[in-house]
Amino acid sequence: PLSASSVECPTINFGAVGIVRCKQCRAYMNPYVKWTDGGARWRCNLCGSMNDTPSGYYSAIDPNTQLRADIMERKELIYSTVEVVATPHYMIRAPMPCV
Repeated sequence: PLSASSVECPTINFGAVGIVRCKQCRAYMNPYVKWTDGGARWRCNLCGSMNDTPSGYYSAIDPNTQLRADIMERKELIYSTVEVVATPHYMIRAPMPCV
């Protein structure tokens, strides 16, 4: 069985930037992508495709650590499991009310 954990799964809302995904395989942004061009592009860890970083998601890369300057504010870059808030673009219909 899975161990009990007091850490809840973080919820991510990409807001106006939209959900950041690989253009080729549609993988979600995750801690295992490789940043290039000072953070302007990233390589998908699943298919190897190069992707442009949306301007609203861009952060400079520290040349010593190769980590984004905002990494502690980006839960999707720290945790391998996150809950992503779907934008209206991703919903076929409005969520059903609880019964």
